Amino acid sequence: MPVRGHFPWPMLETRECGVKSVQEAASSPAAPVALLFSRERIGLTNDELQKCHFHVQIPSKS
Repeated sequence: MPVRGHFPWPMLETRECGVKSVQEAASSPAAPVALLFSRERIGLTNDELQKCHFHVQIPSKS
């Protein structure tokens, strides 16, 4: 099983993710677009990550 964070799908920048989400929704109305947010403390599980087509990390200030 892959280690968390080491998946073959591309990482998108936050702005790029927004643009791509709108483009995907417009080009395929029958296939909805979903944004999956993780739990801040532990992130997504490997099973959850494997269901995603693209990954994006939203930066935050600590």
